[in-house]
Amino acid sequence: MSYTALYRKLRPKLFSDIQGQYHIVKTLQNQIINNHINHAYLFCGTHGTGKTSSAKLFAKAINCLHFENGEPCNKCEPCIQISNGSSLDVVEIDAASNNGVENIRDIVNEAKYPTILCNFKVYIIDEVHMLSTGAFNALLKTLEEPPKNVIFILATTDPQKIPTTILSRCQRFDFKRITVNIMVDTLKSYMKLENKLVDDEALFYIATLSDGSMRDALSLLDQCLSLYFDETITLNNVRELVGGIDNHSLDSFIFALHNNDSNSIISFINDIVINSKDITQFINECISYLRDITIIKSIANPSNTINMSLENINSIKKAYSNINDAFIINLVKEFSKILNDLKYSNNKKILFEIYCINLCTLEVKVDYNSIIKRLDSLEVNVKNPPTTIIKNVPSINVDNNKPITKKTTVTKSVPSDITKVFSEAKTIINKLSNIPLKESLLQCKPGFINENVLHIVAPCSTTKIIIDERLDDLLSLLEKTYKKSFDVVTITDEEYNKLHNDFYGADDTHIYTKLQNDINMDITPI
Repeated sequence: MSYTALYRKLRPKLFSDIQGQYHIVKTLQNQIINNHINHAYLFCGTHGTGKTSSAKLFAKAINCLHFENGEPCNKCEPCIQISNGSSLDVVEIDAASNNGVENIRDIVNEAKYPTILCNFKVYIIDEVHMLSTGAFNALLKTLEEPPKNVIFILATTDPQKIPTTILSRCQRFDFKRITVNIMVDTLKSYMKLENKLVDDEALFYIATLSDGSMRDALSLLDQCLSLYFDETITLNNVRELVGGIDNHSLDSFIFALHNNDSNSIISFINDIVINSKDITQFINECISYLRDITIIKSIANPSNTINMSLENINSIKKAYSNINDAFIINLVKEFSKILNDLKYSNNKKILFEIYCINLCTLEVKVDYNSIIKRLDSLEVNVKNPPTTIIKNVPSINVDNNKPITKKTTVTKSVPSDITKVFSEAKTIINKLSNIPLKESLLQCKPGFINENVLHIVAPCSTTKIIIDERLDDLLSLLEKTYKKSFDVVTITDEEYNKLHNDFYGADDTHIYTKLQNDINMDITPI
């Protein structure tokens, strides 16, 4: 007898054998038990999730002579005929190759005749979205009011292409992708039936590559069993078969990107191509591995989320301890962009090389998360400052003939109301809001006053130019309003930040104290 592929040999014979679709299985079984069988069903979902298997099981169960709890007996004549595909009452049609009006008309004409052996005549139309518009129209009336004991089961991977007139006449079931853990447990049980030895890591890798499709997993496992017939299948065996990359190589590639080592990156990509490994698959594995790294660095018990030994988890945690999360997350985003562009590239190798060289020139190593946390903490200090303030601080007398008296005693605490640092400058700008510069000034934020110099921080160079053009009017109004002369300097936000950092340094604890020392001027309008 010729060899039967695993996905055909291990096709579910009972509803309980269908994995990951409990909500659908339970509903169908209840309908069979309570005799609430609908005349039209629509099974939707990605390939390999059990749509056709469920349709055949449902057709078998409703025609079974000795069903129990909604399960077929698989022993009576209808069950045997439906299982081997010889039943004339259960017809399976591939709409991809039989999508014309004449094909549907044949079904409509046949549906009028009574059944031969079974209680129900069942039509299973696979990939129903491939039917032409005329074929859908020919099916519509029969689907709405089918002959007695006729059931239509439509299966599709693309339900949005089905006309709403058809959708509204069917009871819809959406099949989910099978999770990795469920798939691994199922593959383990299958391998026990086949008396084959496969490592858990290999099964997990196969399940991950299958992306929720049990049929894909069984096909890949079948290929591994053929190559390593009398051996225990390991993770490296599967990687060798599919052209995958081991974690050590992925580590080398990621570290080369982190260190901006273009030579190592180009050499690595050449090795991938020479060894006939698929670049798209390699990038997908990189993204998956980067995801595992992020989880290992972010949560307390990563072993509950990723299938990896504790030794490997600790090794990865140690190796990537000095690489910040921002770099890893940025790589995931960039690799996702690369995958999208590779779809339209005739030479994936060149495009991937250019992308990687570009990644080496990007500034992606800044830990933006820590910067954001630091700014948040500073904002909290501004809104809820300590109660201890500067003591014994004499005011600075603004007089050109008198020297500026500096503060004598300053506590180590941050001033209680940091907003006072800028309040005087802000007051000036608010008072000037009635001049022609109003719109431009309202876009600005006040800088600091240092020895009678008012800095106005413009959001961009254009606004700065507008204010500079009317600077004389501004100075005149300042002197008239406050009976004092001021020097006004307009700078952009970028220039202000640089000036601020150069003058005060990076020690945020003393910034506010120094600002308070510099800014304590009596500029109350007269």
